[in-house]
Amino acid sequence: MQIVLASYFEEDNHGPGRKIGVSPGKPTSIDYECESMFEPFSPGQLYWDYHQNKKNDYDSAGEIFSSGYRAQLDGFVKDAQSRADAEGKSVLEVLPFKDGDTLLTWEKKGNTSYRAMLADFLRDLGYEVEEN
Repeated sequence: MQIVLASYFEEDNHGPGRKIGVSPGKPTSIDYECESMFEPFSPGQLYWDYHQNKKNDYDSAGEIFSSGYRAQLDGFVKDAQSRADAEGKSVLEVLPFKDGDTLLTWEKKGNTSYRAMLADFLRDLGYEVEEN
């Protein structure tokens, strides 16, 4: 099952399935398709703290964000695996994604983004991931 990771702003990079936001907010300045938000993959306050922290200590801001987001994703994977085990299903069967869905964030292709970390976790869960 393939999941696409892309920016809200680059529709040509979106997959053929549903558009699902995984960002702490959605753009208001453009018209785009986004059916829902999947909060467990949004870095939430970590994202805003990162932008504030890099003003004061640029070098450690990224490390703080990365370790916090990895811990969030680790917790999600553990919970998803427990749920799958309890239901006698695979992890992919208990998660809400369908083949071709696109998970959307703000950052355009080529810019630093937490999508790369998310892609690694999705691959570990068994998804084929296209990063845009």
